[in-house]
Parts: sequence; C-alpha cells; structure tokens
Amino acid sequence: MKGVRWRLAGSLAIAGGLIGSNDLIRNDGNGISGFVRLSRSVLVASQVAADYKLNQYREGDPDILRNLSHERGARRLLELCEKNGGLYIKFGQHLAQLDHVIPAQYCRTLSPLLDACQPRSIDQVRQVFRREFGADVDSIFSSFSEEPIAVASLAQVHSAVRKDSNQKVAVKVQHLGLQEASKADIFTVTSLVSLAYHLFPNFDFRWLAEETAENLPKELDFVLEGKNLERCRVNLGGSTEIVTPDVHWDWTTCSVLTMSFEEGDQILMVDKIVEMGLDPRDVSRIISRTFADQIFKHGFLHCDPHGGNVLVRRHPERPNKPQVVLLDHGLYKELGYRFRIDYAHLWHGLMTRNESEVQSSAVGLGADVNSFRLLAAMLTLKSWNQIVGVDEEESKLAFDRLEMKHGTDNSEELRRYVEQYFPEISELLSSMPRELLLVMKTNDNLRSIDRALGAPLNTLTITAETICRVLEEERLSNLEPGDWMSTLQARSRTLNMHIRIFAFQLLVAYSRLVRTLSSLFSQQKDTSDATINSSGPLTSTAD
Repeated sequence: MKGVRWRLAGSLAIAGGLIGSNDLIRNDGNGISGFVRLSRSVLVASQVAADYKLNQYREGDPDILRNLSHERGARRLLELCEKNGGLYIKFGQHLAQLDHVIPAQYCRTLSPLLDACQPRSIDQVRQVFRREFGADVDSIFSSFSEEPIAVASLAQVHSAVRKDSNQKVAVKVQHLGLQEASKADIFTVTSLVSLAYHLFPNFDFRWLAEETAENLPKELDFVLEGKNLERCRVNLGGSTEIVTPDVHWDWTTCSVLTMSFEEGDQILMVDKIVEMGLDPRDVSRIISRTFADQIFKHGFLHCDPHGGNVLVRRHPERPNKPQVVLLDHGLYKELGYRFRIDYAHLWHGLMTRNESEVQSSAVGLGADVNSFRLLAAMLTLKSWNQIVGVDEEESKLAFDRLEMKHGTDNSEELRRYVEQYFPEISELLSSMPRELLLVMKTNDNLRSIDRALGAPLNTLTITAETICRVLEEERLSNLEPGDWMSTLQARSRTLNMHIRIFAFQLLVAYSRLVRTLSSLFSQQKDTSDATINSSGPLTSTAD
C-alpha cells in the first residue's frame, strides 16, 4: 500500500511538470508564482496528513486527539488560503459553509475567509483595463472610484460614471493574474485532494475539487456571467419585486463586467430594512418564491445567493413594499427535468412523511436504498426522527417540523451528527449528481438569509406550493388524452396538499393572533400593577 502511495505522489509531481513550466512560474498578480503556491500547498498537506497519522502513536482519548488534529489542520489551511489567495480563498470559503459535511473546527476556523478578501491596487485595475480595451479608465469614465465598493476572491467592484451618457455604473474587474494562475492552482488543489483520499479514504473531498475545477473557469468568464444575468431576468418574467442589473456590453469582456449601478442595503442588514418601513416577511417571501421557481420550474439556479449578493430597497412604485436586487451571476447550474422531478418528489415525501416516496426519489438522485435517511437529514439539517415525527399524535403538517425555528441553535447536535456519520456523508456526496451539491450549497445560503431576517414566515409553504404545481404538471403530462379518472386523481392529490398548506397557514395566523393578544394583555396588566403599586404609599399616608 505504501508503494502505491509513493507512486501516486511521484505521478502527481511528474504531471505537475507536464502542465507546463509557464503555469508554475506565472504569478498571480501579487508576485506569487505558481511554484511558490504549489510548494506551500504540498507542505501544508504533508503537515496535516502527518498530524492525523501520528494520532495512532499518541496517548490519550482518540476523540480528543482527533479534534485537536482538526484544530491544527484548520489553522494551517486558513493560513495557506490567506497566503495563496485567489482560488484558495474561494475553496476555503466553500469549505467554511459546509457545516453539515465537514468537522466544525474547519468551518469555524475558515469562516473569516468569507469576509477577508484583500483588494487589489488601482494600478492593477488600470492594467486590466489597458489589456482588455487598449485604453485607460479615465478615457472611458468621467469618474472611477479608486477604492472598490466590494471585494471578492476573484474580482472587485468599482463605482464609475460613463463619459458618453453620464450614467452611474458598477464595474466588476477580475484580479490581475488570476486567469493565468488558475490552471496550475486547480491542478494543485485537485491533485492534493486526490492524494488525501488515497491516504485517508474516509476523507473524500474529490467531489469538491472536481466541482471547483468545473465551475471556476465559468466564474472567471464575465461574458458568461452577463448572459446568465439576462437569462435570469427572462425567467423572472418581468417581475418588479426582484430585479437584476443591466449589462453594458460595450464595456464588457471576459475580465471586465460593466453594469448599471444598483442602490440598496444588503439583505442581512435587517435594521436598515425595518428603518425603511419594510416588512422582513415580504422580503423572505420574494426570496423563497424566486429560488423555488429557479430550482423546480426553470432549472436555472443562481448558486451563490449569500447576503452580500442580495440588496433590498423600497419598490419604486409601491414604497411600502420591498424590491430585491439579485447580484453576482457568475455561478449558475442547469438542473435537468428528471433531476427537478426527483427533487420535487423528495421534498413532497418529506413534507407528507411518505417514506417510500422519499426513498424512491433519493435513489433517483444518486443515494442507495440504505442512505436515503442520511440524505434527508443533510437536506433538512434534522434527524430522521425529527423529520417523520416519533409520535403519531404529532401534526402531519410537516412544514412546522421541518422549519428552522428562529432563535434555535442546533449547531452542537449538527456537530455530533457530522462526526458520527462523516465517512457515510463523504461517500454519499461523492455519489450524488453535481446538481444536488450546488442546490445544497444554495439552500445553506438561503437558510442564512432567512435566519438573519428572523425567520419571519415558514418558507417551506412557498416551496410546497411550487412543488404542487410542478408535480401536477408532471402527472398530467404522462396521462392519455381523455383519461378523466387519472386526471381527477392527479388534481385531487394537488388539492390535498393545498388544503394542508392552507390549514397550516391558518394555524400560523391563529398562533400569531394569540401571541399578539397575550402580549397586549400582559402589557395592560403590567401597567395596572404599576399604577396600583404607585398609589399604595399615598393611601397609607392618608390613613
């Protein structure tokens, strides 16, 4: 076995030379060559691997030793990502969001990468413009902010004003040298993850490396991003509740994307939303309906809806209602018809506690017959007993049981769950279709947004309504013309779900009314008690 591992390591080194010395000596715009980044990566990977291997010779509780190795490995990985930048930041950000997949120490330690991107200098931005357009920014724009208004791992955004139209725009500029450095970095990350799998078969993150290798070139193509943006707008069907920027194609290339400048506050700034007189429930409803349609109806999914990519402002025609702006359209995924139907059936089964439907649809999505419960738990972040209900007297309206309650913290339970089932989770992720991986990533972002908004409504009811329409269309499309009995059965199943949704919404409305009345009664009682207490001494004095 040891000989196989050394041969694999040797093959990686040879392949590293075959990808071209030019890729290894090119720098990433900060003067860091591919060879330096490769050397750092190999060193850190060796240190982390050795640390885990040495645990078998160390004295102490195996769980404690493993957790300490997680801590040390996470710190080393964070330092590597910060030093190498670019793709490594992107990779670390993705890992930091996989709290239902990897040990909590890595998620916690890598989380600063989500907000730690360093801006490139204005001189580097000017270099990109001269390379792309043969002109300086000053000849194109009457003003151009030297400091970026937003910075990400792959690019940064500057505000500017066009000379020819005096229109304010947002200019997204790819980091200098990133395109050239990405080939060697993708190879390095993919190779090291593959080597780690052969050394530690239970740690299989090849799916993440493969997903990064497939999607990074797309995210580095800003022309493709502009096309994604326009296709998204078409799918929105002229909605004014949620909008996208306009692309200025005359000043857009693969490395520069010029768009209309969109005002608004980030969706995570809930205090600002409330100050504008807007209801977080309306915001949550717009987001939930939009992404439910993208997943189940259109099959064209924006896979990076984190808080910085979603703005909220007053609707221009209805100032008491919100308008949402969806930004950063670099990462999309096509969801095929069969995938969308299987995924819809999976959620339908979860909502109706239909175990056979959950199992059959999970198998259709790549899980085996024995791991469908694990897949359900990963999707809902709840145990199987919580999903189906351990007490038959519990409400069969699963929306309430599957909801992520505001103020609840299941992080400790989630941590134990990941540690207990980590090998099974890793194996399942490797067998699942790539579409599902990005759908799960999107769901994590949407949960974060919903938590920030205070979970003002049960978004699963909106998902359920979309699923009802999609599954009804699927059932009706498979029927022979004139088969009225089957048509009636299909429509009755849809009606049954709509009745469940309506009943749950009535229950929620009733509960909200009871809480409001109880709060008013409590306030009134406190006021009365205060009045009595304040008048007490006066009465005593009079006596």
